[in-house]
Amino acid sequence: MKDSLIAHGQTLFHEIAKDPPRWIIYATLLCSEILFKEAAIHIIGCWPSWPWHTSKETVSGGPTLQMLIEKSQQLQSLRHGVDRKLLLATIQYRKMGRVIPTTFKLGTEASLAVAEFGQWFRNRLYKLQEAETNDVDPCLIGAVYRKIHSKADYLIAEKVMEEFSEVSVNIPFYAKELCECLTDLKDDLAEMVEPVVKNNLMLHVEEHSEIKHLTCAEIDDNDIPWKAKNEVTHDRKRKSSAPIEPPAKKSREQ
Repeated sequence: MKDSLIAHGQTLFHEIAKDPPRWIIYATLLCSEILFKEAAIHIIGCWPSWPWHTSKETVSGGPTLQMLIEKSQQLQSLRHGVDRKLLLATIQYRKMGRVIPTTFKLGTEASLAVAEFGQWFRNRLYKLQEAETNDVDPCLIGAVYRKIHSKADYLIAEKVMEEFSEVSVNIPFYAKELCECLTDLKDDLAEMVEPVVKNNLMLHVEEHSEIKHLTCAEIDDNDIPWKAKNEVTHDRKRKSSAPIEPPAKKSREQ
């Protein structure tokens, strides 16, 4: 039955994305690693939010719940580290043998590019912030990182220059240099988000814009309940079958 299900490929994986808690039950009953990992990655990416019809009680208690909580905490820590890098992102210059961040004096265009991204990213975080947790909505933040990684559809040079031309304070800058600075900065930002935009699903996430959570959680064999249980049982059998060595004889003192 497992093989018959998996033969449906992307159609199956898309169905799992619609209600992963239901599929984690099926995966456990069928002892299917592929189905279990696929469902678990979705749940971890949205945790502690629960946007599905299947009750959260389906994973309450037991090793599966503990694994989901631990993995979600690891993912949150990874994301916070990436956020910090993005908020500190700058364009660097070399001066007297030292690498220093840009300033308006060193490079007006570079400073404008850095300021524009900082404002754009902070606005995105603010819009996704949840009052209950004081953190961003995990079901939506993945779309922001993927947009940064794509380097498209945000901080478009022409639109940025148009915005600057509309402000009352006119800061002189060169359009060509600003465009180059934006391109260089976006290249650096795309590298910064690579750890969180990695897709560990079988589903082709790039083809499904409705999936806005992160899908980079790592699930190994020790995280799969029936495999971990079998491993513990195997270790116990191996220890019980090991030959017992007789105690070493004490030498007589002369």
